[in-house]
Amino acid sequence: MTKLRTLLALSALGLGALWAQSSATNDAVTRVVRATVANDRDDGIAASWQALLDDLFREIDDRLDREGEQMLARRRADIRNGASSGAAGSTTAALNPLLPAAFGFSFENGSVVRTISGNSVTIAVNPAGLICASRVGVAPVALREQGCQDFWRRWGVSLTFDTSRGKNPPPTASTLKPLADQFAEAAVRFEVVNQRKPGSARFHEGLKAWEKDAKAAADPINLLQVKLTPFRKEFETQMGAAIGRFQPSDTEQQEIDALLKVVRDVKAGIANADPEVSALLRGAANKWRDTLKADNALYNTFAHGWVATAEYALERPDIATEAVGTIVPAGTRPPSLHTARLVVARGLLNYNLDFTLNFSSSWFDEKRPEMTSLWRNVQVAGDAKWRLRDIADFGTPTFLMAGLYMYLNQRPLGFDIPQFAGTQINEPGHVGVFQAKLELPTANAAVRIPISFSYSNRTDLIKERDVRGQIGISLNLDSVFADPAKK
Repeated sequence: MTKLRTLLALSALGLGALWAQSSATNDAVTRVVRATVANDRDDGIAASWQALLDDLFREIDDRLDREGEQMLARRRADIRNGASSGAAGSTTAALNPLLPAAFGFSFENGSVVRTISGNSVTIAVNPAGLICASRVGVAPVALREQGCQDFWRRWGVSLTFDTSRGKNPPPTASTLKPLADQFAEAAVRFEVVNQRKPGSARFHEGLKAWEKDAKAAADPINLLQVKLTPFRKEFETQMGAAIGRFQPSDTEQQEIDALLKVVRDVKAGIANADPEVSALLRGAANKWRDTLKADNALYNTFAHGWVATAEYALERPDIATEAVGTIVPAGTRPPSLHTARLVVARGLLNYNLDFTLNFSSSWFDEKRPEMTSLWRNVQVAGDAKWRLRDIADFGTPTFLMAGLYMYLNQRPLGFDIPQFAGTQINEPGHVGVFQAKLELPTANAAVRIPISFSYSNRTDLIKERDVRGQIGISLNLDSVFADPAKK
């Protein structure tokens, strides 16, 4: 296990960080300077050499879980940043199961089921996650580690604003007019089940199985330790020479600085003096990264576990009407919608494939004249999501195919509007949507660009086939803050 953790340190720290100098080195060198007898000085030199080696392989103990957690944060594609399919701007037929661990933001253009498309801005927040980030640091929160407000961090909220509201209505919409109020939707979500946390038992079970297979990757360390042995004699010789150059007028700090220079020179000279050492260092680091990325079995054991989240959403319509007979006064907004939604996700362990299902039902908040009931619609949506090949320093692209079915129990707006683009829009019915979407990551998946295409047999207001494209951009701070060097 020590070999494996040593190899991990080589990878996680990088070659530049390997040459960092710890306080233990300073302490050991100070012992040499303050020694009054030869034995104490020899012990100090030996301690300095050990500190040099420790500097090469420092920060080993907790790096194994950290690297796996960071990989999860940067490769996962189950975070919801955008608006729901009923928004004026949305790139999603089926919502992802999890909200960001702290904060997320998205801008989307083009609707999935709405007749009138627009632009949506969505802000997703985990209040308890933000509080914990200020207390324990951002990395543990972004990596979804346990130990701070674990129950309350299962709650999240999102707000969606329709930035296209207040603009001129379509010329064919003779009875509809837009509202200036851009608030469109608010949602509250609770994680009922989440087996995709790095602190879960599922994560550690998968990690143990992976460690057994990964030990072979530590073989270069054996050779590296052999290669470093001859440099100890050189180190002791140079330390002795530096001590011999001490002058009575030198201060203690000057002497310490002189010995620290020897430590730095020897460190820097190791790779230069023996090219095989440098190759071993780089090979060990690269082999670790390759092993970590190539072994999808580890990733899939926890990244594709069960997730179930429950959500309540309040949606405010974006239009008002001109007077409709004696039923609807001028300027009346259609009734607001309440939606209850269950999101379930599960992946296949041996493939880079994840499945998500959404079940939801919506009802109006008031019954207007001529409405049959409060219940408006029921909706089922699902997607199959493939993780593609990692792109270094960008993240993991994903491709998905999704389907959505919605049954409109009654008029989409809650009351009859005689004409829209020359078409009756008071008809209930069945809505079916097919969607294909590609998400392109940048900045280690902190920023994702979803591009989607959708085909539907009708939209919410008009019973006509529709083909659309949607595009957006989202920011997920989980990936930004998932730095294993941060605590």
